[in-house]
Amino acid sequence: MSAETRSRTKYQVLLLLCFLAFNAPAQNTAISLYETIQVGEATYYDNTGSGGNCTISSTLPAWGNDVDFEAALSPTLYASGDQSGGCGTCFVGTYLGTGSGLTPPPAVFTGLVVDQCLGCSTEDLDLAMPSGDGRWDIDWQAIDCPVGNTKLAYLLQGSNSFYIKVGVRNHRIAVEAVQIQSTSSSPYITLNRTSDNFFTCSGCDTPMEYPIPIRILGVNNQVIEDFIPALVNDVLQTGLENEQFLSIDDIIFIDDFDDLGF
Repeated sequence: MSAETRSRTKYQVLLLLCFLAFNAPAQNTAISLYETIQVGEATYYDNTGSGGNCTISSTLPAWGNDVDFEAALSPTLYASGDQSGGCGTCFVGTYLGTGSGLTPPPAVFTGLVVDQCLGCSTEDLDLAMPSGDGRWDIDWQAIDCPVGNTKLAYLLQGSNSFYIKVGVRNHRIAVEAVQIQSTSSSPYITLNRTSDNFFTCSGCDTPMEYPIPIRILGVNNQVIEDFIPALVNDVLQTGLENEQFLSIDDIIFIDDFDDLGF
């Protein structure tokens, strides 16, 4: 076995061990958005003044200017098996040249999921454009978000020393699950995802001690370890370790032990 192969195998095993440490989080299916081309219709909606169901718009990082549209997903893909698993996913879409209305989308366009479209069929996209009109045939697929060299960020909402509601923001790929270590003597506990794209803890030791260690599992089983810096609500905070996910294409997907060659 070559040194490169040994290193690769060791990395895969470490990823699997980190993944198993998440104590079997809810089955997030957002990975399918990267693996499968969705085919549906594009429509338009007015999200002026709205933070969206994902609670992203009001805290949108600078890279949000590098996507063409904020967008809403159907309830099925918005939830992606875990309340709001599709939130924060970026995508590239293609206009297929057919449909009806006054404003077809660009031939190729990018977007960021910030909301839920209750009237959309499963694979449709609702694009945020107040003046948009029509129903247009498209296909689309999730891609890396254009985060560049920026790092993961965290948003606390209504949190105090005895309760935490934390959102992971500015992630390159969709988030599968989150754990925190609420005190220095506590084990890591897997948090519960909410429908508005946050995570809460129902069994954490209190009072919580900041900075709080946090683990974030990406949909391709990459694990990042970081710290939530301080108990400050409604302010986007960059993690103390300045970490960011690698590309969706850079980590080997691990479905079971057979994928490791055992």
